[in-house]
Amino acid sequence: MSVNYQIISSLRLVYVKMRKALSVEELVSHLEDLAADERYVPPMKKIVDFTEIKDAPMPTFGIDDFARLSSFYGNELRGEHCVFVTPSDFRFGMGRLFEGYMRDAAINVAVVRSMEEALAVLGITEDEFRDGQRVNHIVNLDL
Repeated sequence: MSVNYQIISSLRLVYVKMRKALSVEELVSHLEDLAADERYVPPMKKIVDFTEIKDAPMPTFGIDDFARLSSFYGNELRGEHCVFVTPSDFRFGMGRLFEGYMRDAAINVAVVRSMEEALAVLGITEDEFRDGQRVNHIVNLDL
């Protein structure tokens, strides 16, 4: 599985665990699967966890790819508050670039280095998060 996600309805939160860097096509496929999930009711908070991905080559994203993502976020995921978690300096920097590109997409994006920071940004306690994880199933996607 390259992507796992879990919808924690009680917190209006989507927790996404990335297992590999995705191409723009794979990323859009994941977002379409998420948007089609009946439990997903936008806007929601989202944590995208990159902590298990090592610094490996990333897919190349061009300006057209960012425009496609911005359009998808603006139309399907409007109003989301999305926090990317990565301890890697390289991925942190790339995430900050993505944050800048998404300013016009009607979503809030933040990039942090730890889960504790991500939860604090979203106003969720660690206990609330862990309790929510225990009672909600995980969806695995092979992209």
